[in-house]
Amino acid sequence: MKKLFIIGLLLLLSNSGLADFLNASDAYENKDYVKAYKEFKELAVIGNKRAQFNLAVMHLRGEGVTEDLTEAFAWASLAQTEEHPEFQASLDYITKRLSAAELKLASQKAEELNHSFGDDQVYIELSPIVYADVTDGGETREKYKLTPIKRVQPKYPRQMAIDRVQGWLTIHFEVYPNGLVRNPRIVDSFPEGAFDKAGMHALSKWKFDVSYAEGIEPYPVAATQTIQFRLEGGNLVKLFSEVYAKRLKELKKHADNDHPQAQYIYAVASSARGLLEVDQRMEPEEVNNWLLKSAQNGNIDAQYLLGKNILSGKGCKVEKQKGLFWISTAAENGNDLASRHTYELLKSDRYVNNTGKSKEQWLAESAGAGNPDSMLEWAKLVAFAADPSPADLKLARKYLGKSLGERRKSLDWYLASAELYRQNGNFKKAEKQSRKVKKLERR
Repeated sequence: MKKLFIIGLLLLLSNSGLADFLNASDAYENKDYVKAYKEFKELAVIGNKRAQFNLAVMHLRGEGVTEDLTEAFAWASLAQTEEHPEFQASLDYITKRLSAAELKLASQKAEELNHSFGDDQVYIELSPIVYADVTDGGETREKYKLTPIKRVQPKYPRQMAIDRVQGWLTIHFEVYPNGLVRNPRIVDSFPEGAFDKAGMHALSKWKFDVSYAEGIEPYPVAATQTIQFRLEGGNLVKLFSEVYAKRLKELKKHADNDHPQAQYIYAVASSARGLLEVDQRMEPEEVNNWLLKSAQNGNIDAQYLLGKNILSGKGCKVEKQKGLFWISTAAENGNDLASRHTYELLKSDRYVNNTGKSKEQWLAESAGAGNPDSMLEWAKLVAFAADPSPADLKLARKYLGKSLGERRKSLDWYLASAELYRQNGNFKKAEKQSRKVKKLERR
C-alpha cells in the first residue's frame, strides 16, 4: 500500500498538465521541501485538491515539515473529492496508522481545516455566486453594453501572405470609459506568434461605445476578441470555424485534465467574439467556473480575470471583497496589471484592505512593474511628499521619463516635474515647468 501511495504522489508531481505546479514540483524533486510545501499550501488554502493531497503526503513523510500523522490525516480528508477517487486509498492508509486517541485528535484537526478551507467555505469566500434570476439584491446582471464604433483591419504580414499562412489571434483587453482599448494581452495565437504584432497594432486603434447601467460608476470593461487572418479563395469562413472548433475541443481535453493554462485559454477563447456566433459562445457563468478552476490551480491571468468578472457582475453576483481578493492574489503572484488594479480599488476607500499591504505599497509595486499611470502617480506622490529621500527623488524623475511612451505630457506630469525640480533645488527649471502648468490650466 505504501509503495502505491508513493507512486501515486510521484505521478501527481510529474503530471505535465500541471503547468502552474511546475515550481513546486521542481522544488520537491530537487528536495527543496520547504519551498515546495510553501507553494503547495498557497494553492491548498484556495481550494486546490491536488495541493491539499500533496500537503498530506509531505506531513506523512516529514518532508519540509515535522512528520505528523494528525496533519496528514487532516489534509488528506480535506482533499477528498469525486474528481480524484484515488485520494481515498491514501486517507485509508493514514487512518490505519493512527490509534483511537490519535484519530480523534486528527478528526478534530480535519474539522478545523474544513471550517477554514473546505468546499463550503471556499464557495462562500472565493467562488463567483451565480444569480438565481435576472436580479439579485436589486443589482442587475448587465452592468454595461459594449459596442464597437471603429474597427481597423490588421495588415496581413507580408511573409505570412507569401507562405499562404492563415490563422487567428485571440486577445483579452480592457475598454476604458472613453472607449479606448488598453492593456491588451494575447490569450491564444495560431499559428503561435505569426500574427501577434499585426493584430495587436490593429486592435490598439479600435474604439468602442461603453454605456453603463443606471447608477453604475464607469470602470474599465473586460473584453475578448478573436481576429481572423484569412486569404482570399475557398469557403474559408467554414474552414476557420471547423479549425477553431477543433482547437477548442483540444483545449477542453487538456482543461479536463486540470491543465491551468488550458483552463484559462479555453474559458476565454470559448467566449470570444470573432469566430464564434453568439449562440456558440460559452455562457458567462460557465466561463467563471473554468476561470475558478484555473485560478485555484495558480494561473495568475485567470485569477485576475475572475476577480474582474466578480467585481463587474459578469455572470455572477457583484461581490467587492471577493473580487479584490482574486485581483490582489494575481498581483501578489506577479500580474502587473493586477497590481495597478488593486491600488485603484483600495484608493477608492470602498474596500476593506485585507491584502497585507498598503495602497501606497501596491502603487510602488505597479510603478516598479512599468505601469505608466502608476509611475506618474508615484512620481507625483514623491514630488509632493514632506521629506522625500534623494533615492526616491531620483527614481521619481526616472519614472516621469519612462511614463511617457506614446503618451503626451499631461498637466499632472508637468506638476510633478516642476515640484521635483524644486525639491532638487533647480528653481529655474521648476519655474519653466510651472509655466507649462498654467498654460494647460487655461485651456
